[in-house]
Amino acid sequence: MDNRDLGLADSLRSAAAASPRLVLSGHVHNPARWKDRCGGTISLNPGVGTDPTVPNYISIDTARRRARWFRDGELADVAKL
Repeated sequence: MDNRDLGLADSLRSAAAASPRLVLSGHVHNPARWKDRCGGTISLNPGVGTDPTVPNYISIDTARRRARWFRDGELADVAKL
């Protein structure tokens, strides 16, 4: 897992069978990737954009199992969950 939160990655690895399916985070301001996986857990972090007046965010469609990442108010990427 390369979201630069080593404590979270260690926790997910040690949880093994009881690990969550999805982790939503905003702690890491500049993650290496907005979406990452550690075992069976998907980690999502929108990071910080270049425009402080428009926050980055992630829209999650649980029925379609899809996440859409918006950076600086624009759709930047779509991923399957």
